[in-house]
Parts: sequence; structure tokens; C-alpha cells
Amino acid sequence: MREISHVYRTTCTTVTQPPGLGDYLRGSIALAILSYEKGFTLHLDLSHHPIGRYLIRNPSFSTHTTEITEFFNDRVSLLPDYIDQIMDGQHLALSTHLQPDITKINEHVRKTISEQFVFSEEIDIASSEIIKSITNDKYIIFHIRVSDDKIHSKYRNIPDLYSYLEKKLIPEWGNKIIVLSNNAEIKQVLSTKYSLPFINTGSVHLGSCDSKESDIRDTIIDFALMSNASAIYSWSEYSWTSGFSTWCACIFNIPYHSIRIKPKDFSDFFKFKKYFKSKS
Repeated sequence: MREISHVYRTTCTTVTQPPGLGDYLRGSIALAILSYEKGFTLHLDLSHHPIGRYLIRNPSFSTHTTEITEFFNDRVSLLPDYIDQIMDGQHLALSTHLQPDITKINEHVRKTISEQFVFSEEIDIASSEIIKSITNDKYIIFHIRVSDDKIHSKYRNIPDLYSYLEKKLIPEWGNKIIVLSNNAEIKQVLSTKYSLPFINTGSVHLGSCDSKESDIRDTIIDFALMSNASAIYSWSEYSWTSGFSTWCACIFNIPYHSIRIKPKDFSDFFKFKKYFKSKS
């Protein structure tokens, strides 16, 4: 039997910025598809990243970081041939953010990932308590992804998104909407403005090596909340969608709506806060 471990870690040798969680899961899904097509067993190994403390670890194997082959950027095209050369009985380790063919994502692929990406009891309890404090019924996620350089910025005024929330989501879901964002300021303002539950969790790019332990834990709680949602509505400041929410929806088979609005105004956030206070 041929085996491959897909390893998530905080340092890489071929790229400056290690992949975020969305990048890692994207690569995992692509490998799950290839495992079905090429006949190998896929293991997800997150034991070399702090996130591993908040997931249930498979103790049946261990990967040494010195053995890991990386397939990022231009090297992703080499991955299929690399897999073909693996001999029966070999167990190799690699890291990649290979883009999957979404038309090939099926229940087998989802099961391969979801059965190995299992939240710890701590995360299960924390996310369940948050959900119970909001509703005994269904809820949705409204996810806003700002660019990495604006995670801690205090100027996020996106009126077109406010309009989307007011016209499309609140009429159907009321206050059963959890706002998640990698920008804490806009998350708080949206939750306050529309009387939505405020989830006081930090958020980090998990490819960063200097993240606080509490923020890593909070990011996994956010992911757990997403994984139990009835739908995810996501807007990203990048031209592509947020990998964090996209691949969560894919793995847990959640309806996903990418909000393709090009905001007209990114005016100073503090002006917006002043306006908001005067209207409340």
C-alpha cells in the first residue's frame, strides 16, 4: 500500500509565507481526489502546527519534518508525476496548496478529509456553547475577509455589504446570523449595528509563525462555527474567494454564497463610527 501524509507546519523551505489553513485544506482536498484516482492512502498531519492542539490527532503515524517535500506555486505541476513514482509500501510526506478540480469533489473526498479533521473536545464545547447562546435552530455565517495587511486596521467601511445584509439576509434570518471576519473592528460594528450576536474571537492567518495561542484557538472556533452553519455568505477583499470559508463549506457540504460586490467606498472607518453613533 502506498501512503502520503499531507503535513501542515509553520515553516517552509520553498516559500516565504507558509500556507494558511484554507491553502492547506485546498491541497488536502486535491490530494484526496488524487488518492481516489491513483490508489494511495492519504493522512492529514497537523501535528507540526499549533492548530494540532485543537484537533484529535491520529496516533498511528508520525512525520519527521526533514522528510517533507514541498509543492507550492510552480512546483504544483510536478505533484502528479511525483505520486506516480511512489512505490508500493512507501510512506512519503509532502506539503502543497494544489488547486482541486471542484467537479471531482464527492462524498468520498469529503469523508476522507472530515474524518481526519476532527475538533478536540475543547473546541466542540466552546463552539457548542456559542451556538446554544444564539439559537436552538439553524443559523448562517456572514464572513468578511479583508486583506492580510488590514487585519488589524481600524478603517473598514463597506456600505454595499451593509446593504446586502439588510436586503438579503436579515429579512430571512433575523438575528440568527453570526458575523465572522479577520478584522475585529468591522465584526464588532456589524454585530452592534444590526443587533447580531457578537462572537468575541480573535483571528489570525495560520501561516504566520508569531500568532498568539489564544488567537489560534479562536480561529479554530470560528472554523467550527462555520462547519455547523446552514449556509455561508462570504465576501473577500481579494479577487478570489476566502479559502478559509470556501473549503470549510466544501468539506462539510454547506451551501456557499460568494458575494461578488465591488465596494464603492473604503472611507475612513472612524468617520463611519461617528455616523453610526449619531444614527443609533
